[in-house]
Parts: sequence; C-alpha cells; structure tokens
Amino acid sequence: MFIVNVTQEDIDHGKPLDKYSCPIALALHRAGFPVCSVYTEFASIMDTDGHWTDYQMPEAAVAFVGNFDRYTHGEDTSGVIHPFSFELGMSRQE
Repeated sequence: MFIVNVTQEDIDHGKPLDKYSCPIALALHRAGFPVCSVYTEFASIMDTDGHWTDYQMPEAAVAFVGNFDRYTHGEDTSGVIHPFSFELGMSRQE
C-alpha cells in the first residue's frame, strides 16, 4: 500500500476524461510510476517488466474522478475539486 498525494498542480494540469493525464495519474507519475492509467474505480500501474497490475481506489478517489470529469460538461464542481491524499491498497488480483 502507498499514499497518493494529489496536488493543486496536478489538478491544474490534469485533463478530464484522460486516463493517462488526469490529476491522479499525474500524482502517480510524481510518485515514481511513469506508466499508469486511471479508470473510474481503479488505477493500473505497469511494472519494470511490462506487467500491469490493477489497484482498487477508495471511495474518495472514485468520487474525485467523477467530479473532475464533470468539468468537461461545464458543471461547477469548484467546491469538491481540491488537493487530497488517499491510500492505494492491494491489487485487485490479490
């Protein structure tokens, strides 16, 4: 398990509906995971051998993804989009 810290910079540079460049993906890049993708409920991280592992995200991260992606549709989500941290737990295969 490890902590993912989503910063304001990640939010500012993140792209809605982009699994490789959303704020959580950018935070994972900074944490040392250069190849990753973020989906609605899990994050996939590639190891140095080229194998992908899926990690279930907690409810706070799932809600963040949904709220951040609403920016694309012009909804006012300013009250719920802010820096936060969460623990990325065990892989879905374990």
